[in-house]
Amino acid sequence: ILLTGYDNFRLRERIKFYRRAFRKKYPDGEVEDFNSDNTLNQIENAVFTPNLFQQKRLIFCESFWDVDKFELAQKLNFFEKLTETADLCTIITIEPHLDKRKKLTKFLTKNSKVETFTPLEGVILDQWISQQIQKYNGKISINNAKNLVNRCGTNLWNIDKELQKLSMMADDGIITNAMIQEFTIPHPQVIIWDFLANLSHKKLVASIKKFRE
Repeated sequence: ILLTGYDNFRLRERIKFYRRAFRKKYPDGEVEDFNSDNTLNQIENAVFTPNLFQQKRLIFCESFWDVDKFELAQKLNFFEKLTETADLCTIITIEPHLDKRKKLTKFLTKNSKVETFTPLEGVILDQWISQQIQKYNGKISINNAKNLVNRCGTNLWNIDKELQKLSMMADDGIITNAMIQEFTIPHPQVIIWDFLANLSHKKLVASIKKFRE
């Protein structure tokens, strides 16, 4: 499985999902993590070394593969051998920023189940906010989801933190625009643009307010 894309929040949430799901289904299974500091020999040992009870294995490779490791893996038929262990071992490769021109990228995208996490925007982002707030037992309208994005920006890490905070403050669980304006931390760029817009329209009071913010 290949996890890639610039939406770091949803990518990290997906990693957590796979960990939880594996632990729930295979309590005695083995989970291992590999990164750029590990060698191909180490991952070979983790994947191909037999275990007594045929326990399932889940292996995460984050920024593990480089040109040298990939070429060595092909030379040693590492990927061909993986098919023999498919029932026992799953490898999840995490490469957020892939260069499509590279041979490694072409190989991974062709031979993996690919999950791509691109940044959310527009209606899709508004819908994601409406669904995310439900995890914290809250509710938000699509219009107020837009208001939240306009005030706090599109970074999902920031939005998620604000949703958690707002859901705790709402007695009935419903997030209002008044709450968004009072309790959330605005994205600096949003405030700057609002300040400039008010200034250009010679709105003195609004300009001073945004300047202070």
